[in-house]
Amino acid sequence: MSERCHFCARVPAVRYALTVCDGPPDEAGAWRHESVPICNICRRFIVEAREIGAVFWSQPGRWYMGYASGRASGAG
Repeated sequence: MSERCHFCARVPAVRYALTVCDGPPDEAGAWRHESVPICNICRRFIVEAREIGAVFWSQPGRWYMGYASGRASGAG
């Protein structure tokens, strides 16, 4: 059975590596990495948002594709 999308609950969804910023972008503590299932529609939205980050009404923060985005990738 497929997982449901983390943002809209559609199926099927595939797990992707994402970076999320929950606060001011200049604070390292505001960034975190997650691996969540997302559908193709939400994935496309995140990819198109690129450097500004995608904002969803169902989840807080700005979402970016991959783990190489934002301060979390360089913060130790």
